[in-house]
Amino acid sequence: MTPKLEDRYRVRASVDIARPAAVVYDYLRDIETRLRVNPSYRLTGFEWLTPGPLRPGSRYRVRAAVGDTRLDYLCEVVEQVEGERLVVRRMDGEATVSLTVTRLPGGCRLTHEEEFPIPEEALQPEPGDLRAMVGKLFAALADTDERVPLSESERGARTRAMVGELEQRLQRWLERVRRAIEKGTPAD
Repeated sequence: MTPKLEDRYRVRASVDIARPAAVVYDYLRDIETRLRVNPSYRLTGFEWLTPGPLRPGSRYRVRAAVGDTRLDYLCEVVEQVEGERLVVRRMDGEATVSLTVTRLPGGCRLTHEEEFPIPEEALQPEPGDLRAMVGKLFAALADTDERVPLSESERGARTRAMVGELEQRLQRWLERVRRAIEKGTPAD
């Protein structure tokens, strides 16, 4: 089936980490540090909007840059199962991130799943320019609602390419998280 404009897309990646699940979960709770090792953007600001420990209802602001595009969005923790799962949603409803820690012999598996829409304007660059497409996705989710029509087949092809690129970027991010945790350092 060809994706429709209102469809939400999901990317998922996992990494095995040779550290106890509790150590990995503690790292996930340090949201600012985890965001700083994301290779897809440069974190320019992070601010807690609610006091106290991380819990459902905790809110924070993220400011980041992707090339010339500036991002500024609010997030809320919507689910927390201590030591196992953390779910965060952008407060505009555009994206949800689920982080799950599963115990394994000798360590654990961290699974990161994101769900989001891909607006038409994010697909406008030439199909071979995935980097520009991903940058436009970040910009489109930030603050625009313009829709430029594409044929269904072109939209489907560009969407599949973008989701594949996002999954690769997510895997690279998780590898950076794994290295940071296994080294016992907050970042690469």
